[in-house]
Amino acid sequence: MKKILALSFNDLRNIFREQILIFMFLVSPIIMFLVARFALPEAGLRYPIIVDYYPLILLLLILQISTGIGFVLASIILDERDEGVLTGIRVMPLEVNTFISYRIFFAMGVSFLTTLLMILGTGLIEVDWRIALGVAFLFSMVAPLVLLALPCFSKNKVEGLAFFKGLNLILLVPAASFFISSKISYLLGIIPLYWTFHFFDAAMKGASGSVLFLLSVLIHLLWIFLLVRLFKKKVFMR
Repeated sequence: MKKILALSFNDLRNIFREQILIFMFLVSPIIMFLVARFALPEAGLRYPIIVDYYPLILLLLILQISTGIGFVLASIILDERDEGVLTGIRVMPLEVNTFISYRIFFAMGVSFLTTLLMILGTGLIEVDWRIALGVAFLFSMVAPLVLLALPCFSKNKVEGLAFFKGLNLILLVPAASFFISSKISYLLGIIPLYWTFHFFDAAMKGASGSVLFLLSVLIHLLWIFLLVRLFKKKVFMR
């Protein structure tokens, strides 16, 4: 437990050492919250047509927060790799699996809390608290995808930022399924957020979204499992 607390303290210290990480971890979520709490309702009064899209807009704002948290922790890992910290961890009492699990759950925890605050605290939409918890959990699983993917496919933080932008666009693609009536939209189901978006949409319409929720969890877990294996191979075993 002491080792985990030490890692947490060190991560927070690294986050507040760089302006871009402070912005992504702290400032950006605050901006997103203020947009959802004040700017969007004001825009809805002037342009009523956007009110129907509040749920989708809120989900997209939440997605940016979750991916941003993943980016912050991925950046720390890229620094640790450059500084040889990860090589040192391999010979320390702290197991690799413990280290990876800690980072995954840290990212999920922060993402879960911020997502829940966005849904229940902004007042933009009315939603049952149980649905809010489900959506927050699903979005918390997005952060580990970014956290694991960036170090696997980026050599440094510059490449990591470029890859993050591309990955962010890919994760946004399932939102297009709301505007595609054809069954071809199911092809987007390989992206776990497809099922998250449609779970929330079904829940907002009063339908049972348990199958969609389960599919989202399973697809997220599959990608996390594959990325963890790749992470160990490309980041720790190089």
